Amino acid sequence: MQPLNSTYDDNPERYDRLRDCWLNRRHEEFIAARLNCYQRPADSLVLEIGSGTGWLLNRLGARFPALRFAGVEPIAGYVEYAQKNAAPNVRYLASTLEQADALAESPRAVLSNDVLHHVPSYEEALRAAARLAAPACRWLAIEPNCKNLYTFVKQATGYGEQNFWPGRFRRMAAREGWRLDGKGHLFLVPPSVDQPPQWMQAIERFGERVPFLAGGVYLEFTLGPAAGGSDGEQNRRHYESRHHVAGPVLHGENDGVVGERVAVGQHPDAV
Repeated sequence: MQPLNSTYDDNPERYDRLRDCWLNRRHEEFIAARLNCYQRPADSLVLEIGSGTGWLLNRLGARFPALRFAGVEPIAGYVEYAQKNAAPNVRYLASTLEQADALAESPRAVLSNDVLHHVPSYEEALRAAARLAAPACRWLAIEPNCKNLYTFVKQATGYGEQNFWPGRFRRMAAREGWRLDGKGHLFLVPPSVDQPPQWMQAIERFGERVPFLAGGVYLEFTLGPAAGGSDGEQNRRHYESRHHVAGPVLHGENDGVVGERVAVGQHPDAV
């Protein structure tokens, strides 16, 4: 059986300790800033795909007490560990995204943090997310950057790892009704560094803008009618019937993202 999360499937405590580093604190800060910009209504549900040991979601739950959070995670030991440390507005479900039918309501925001490169099928994950999500749901995805040579080799050769292909994911996302709003690159300091000095932080802020230097890539989507291609009209009708809407759904403003903006109707190229 292919491992779901490298070498730590049976050791949630150790994996959770390893998550506490500069890199993941930057993940948290970036995701929290984007959630602020999404301006989801109070009591909205935010879904994390592949929530692991809850390191990120439990912190977000404490930072956003007016929102509710749910994490889906296939490793039962991780779910049990995460729930022990969860805030009252955070809950977990032992499931893959494709099998997550126990959500009582549709999320208004979806987060996936270093997890999409593990899924067996982009198409199935995108279709499941679109089925579960509310109209105009926002999706923020952060993944390893295959344009960085070190990251490419590490993901290609690491136990239980593989590379994430953003261009392929975006093309499939469009067919499932997820419109690309923005994309960019993030991170330079490796996870082995707990707290970099100020000069290293400054270098990271500059160097992460360079695609072949950055360790990560982010993509932002809004759920709406799929556009373009021979299946565009069929996908639009499928979206409208699924979400009980008539005609195109407009997305919100894209405030505060550092990175390249993608115009509506523009064919996405490689990040």
